[in-house]
Amino acid sequence: MTFYNNAIAGAAGAAAGAGFEIKRSLRFSDTDSSSLTKTFSSAGDQKRFTISLWVKRGKLGKSYQPFLCNTNTSGTEGLYFDFSGDYFQFGEYATNNWRWQLQSQAQYRDCSAWYHLCASVDTSQATASDRVKLYVNGEQITTFYSGLDTYPSQNLDIQFNNASLHAIGKLGANTNTAYGFDGLMAEFHFVDGAALAATDFGGIDANTGIWSPIKYTGSHNVGSGVNGFYLDFSDPSSNTALGY
Repeated sequence: MTFYNNAIAGAAGAAAGAGFEIKRSLRFSDTDSSSLTKTFSSAGDQKRFTISLWVKRGKLGKSYQPFLCNTNTSGTEGLYFDFSGDYFQFGEYATNNWRWQLQSQAQYRDCSAWYHLCASVDTSQATASDRVKLYVNGEQITTFYSGLDTYPSQNLDIQFNNASLHAIGKLGANTNTAYGFDGLMAEFHFVDGAALAATDFGGIDANTGIWSPIKYTGSHNVGSGVNGFYLDFSDPSSNTALGY
């Protein structure tokens, strides 16, 4: 993996955004099995959490290019947060079947662009579509690939954010090197214990009209959350202290 000085300008005029800039990113290559891993010592909130990051794609068309996953060695248990081919996918696999799965109808195939991806989870919500919300560049995805729009059951404890290995850039503990992310990642947030919106991490730049990053000012552990983290990749030595 390589650290890159690829700056992403912040949103001028957006709340907490003026002057904020993402200064560095981390390059993942699927040819050398690049990944970051950590085994949580205890479970956090498995009903409420948020994942937010910026990505620039390096390779199109591949199945399973994971951002954050915790599947077991056989790939039959755990959460998938990835590009499946060129579709944005988020779902939980268990006992050789999907417990729930969302896959965008849109494809994201621009390798020159930065995408802000955000997943907000709260399975306690009474309305199924409120239990998982996916955003790309600030817009909530409401149109999904045919048949791939099933939501978690109410109050489900998702098989994620538990005492298991969690990986950035590969399929958790699955050792199949064919499945790896290729591209750049930046400004990676995991908020344990709260279902936030994309607007907590980005906003429309008043000058350009483009969705841009803002500085997240909240806590990464809320309520019963204990595993939250933030990776800015600004200094390789400082990020190793987080255990990734």
